[in-house]
Amino acid sequence: MPLVHELLTKRPGAMQDQEKVSQFNEQLRSESATILATLNIEVAPASLEESAIRNNAITLTSGNHGGVTLAVDDTAIKGMPAGVFMTKKVSFDADAVVDGIHFTSSPDNSDELAVIGGSATVVFRACTLEKFPTTGSTFVTVESGGKALFVGCVFRGSPPSGDVISNAVAANVQLVGCYNKTGNPLGTVTSTGGL
Repeated sequence: MPLVHELLTKRPGAMQDQEKVSQFNEQLRSESATILATLNIEVAPASLEESAIRNNAITLTSGNHGGVTLAVDDTAIKGMPAGVFMTKKVSFDADAVVDGIHFTSSPDNSDELAVIGGSATVVFRACTLEKFPTTGSTFVTVESGGKALFVGCVFRGSPPSGDVISNAVAANVQLVGCYNKTGNPLGTVTSTGGL
């Protein structure tokens, strides 16, 4: 008894049908790649390159992404779906906005999760910052002159005792509606409406 595949391929015009399907699939893949490039969506692990001289917009997909030093003003990084993990330190040397990213310690990063340079202002919205018990206590270091605003963020994990945010001037780091689930003090910050 002949197999179904043999019946289909022996049918007149079957090879032409298969070629058409292959061509159609290739066209769909090409169009999808073009759409992703247009939207500047980075698939994990992303290179996080700032290609423009300012106002870079980078959208990350689910998965583990490595760290980066961001040096171009007004870069925006957004996690598109849930499950966008930043597993290495991110340094901000210029103003930036970060949305929906899960910063986490890893075997590749036992230091702080983010460092904000002295000339940078960074806004974190709806981010999760998580450290494991075997890593240092500081989640974010804000260097002298640097500023940070955390809106609706969660700090979690059980790192060794110490401040969650290393910062010298309380007015330079604002937390609005954030949740500190670590048990450690937030540090020298101004917190409004947080838990």
